[in-house]
Parts: sequence; structure tokens; C-alpha cells
Amino acid sequence: MVFDEYRLVSGLAMEEAVKSACSGDVGHAALAIVKAALDKSQFYAETIEGALRKFRRDDHTLIRIFVSRCEVDLESIKREYLKIYHKTLYHTIQTDMSGSYKEVMLALLNTP
Repeated sequence: MVFDEYRLVSGLAMEEAVKSACSGDVGHAALAIVKAALDKSQFYAETIEGALRKFRRDDHTLIRIFVSRCEVDLESIKREYLKIYHKTLYHTIQTDMSGSYKEVMLALLNTP
């Protein structure tokens, strides 16, 4: 992979290189691209957790991820979420949300 070759040549992981070369919004965007390229499921699991844990929950991000990934790779994202946070994504949504919003998100989680 290109990132492995970059590490061999530069001695830096791609994430470290991006952090040292970029800042602000450009840095955040570049780091997100690198993280998604390295492990998409981990990237989405971390993004979901971040959206849930903001001072004001980031529902836009949650909806975007759940809707766009539910028929693609949400199963692997759920496994990665469990591996990282030691709780199921289903349990997190069940306890952190309420009403129709919770029901829709849980339905998307259970979409085969």
C-alpha cells in the first residue's frame, strides 16, 4: 500500500505526516481521508462515537453515516464499534436516543 511505502521512505506514518504538514479544516479533512483509507470501519465507528459524544449530539453526521452505510458495510462498522468501545452500537443508540428518531436509527442498524 502507498502508506506503507511512505513510511519506509520517510520514517513517518501517514497520519503523523498529515498532522505535521496540515492544520485547521484542511488538516482535519486530510486526516479523515487517511483514516478512512486505512480502515473504513474503524473510521466510521470513531466518527459515530464522536458524533454521539459532542456537547450537542451531531445528528446530521449520525444520519448521514447510518443511511449511507446501512446497506454497504454497517455490519463491519458495528463489529468495529464493539471492538473499540466494548459495547454494541445498538445498546448505545438504545440508551442515548429516544422517540421516533431512536426507532429509525435502530431499524437502520438492523437492516440486512
